[in-house]
Amino acid sequence: MSMRRVVGFLCRSYIEPLRRDLLAQFLLGLLVAASVLLWASSGFQMQVPSFETLHKASGILDFSKDPLRRGGDYAVIKTPDGVALTFSCEGGGKSDRDCLLRSEQAQWRGRSATVWWFPSKMSGGGEWRSLAQLEVEGKIVLAFSDQKRTYEKTNTVYLVNLVVVVVGVACYLLILPFRVSVRS
Repeated sequence: MSMRRVVGFLCRSYIEPLRRDLLAQFLLGLLVAASVLLWASSGFQMQVPSFETLHKASGILDFSKDPLRRGGDYAVIKTPDGVALTFSCEGGGKSDRDCLLRSEQAQWRGRSATVWWFPSKMSGGGEWRSLAQLEVEGKIVLAFSDQKRTYEKTNTVYLVNLVVVVVGVACYLLILPFRVSVRS
């Protein structure tokens, strides 16, 4: 089979239908959207470690607005040696990166706190500190068991997006050429 025939088949089967076939447009849109969601949620594939292996940081609790995205506040621990460590609950149940809702933050801001955390990977390849448990002045505000359950639920988002991408690719690659050959 010559390269010219292969390119001709690909154009007739996958590119030309986009101009006139709503199903082709829908399938390609679904595929693109699901691929973006898959990439965006790939950082949420969290393997939450056991409590005994978590990192621990103590200091004064504060919250910092995420400068890169609308919404979402990082939890910040200002350690006694002046270092400000940021923690995210990305993939958690509150909102973007919020560990505590803004309405809850005021009651804990400025108090002595301990954070148990683990490193997590982002979809872009970077890393952040995922908050696993938050204790403020001896009171557990966010429990490890609840955070672990919430993080593990986000793995479902990734799996659903993966299925949609696979089904979208299959539909686009298998159904579209068949529709084109039936119309011809």
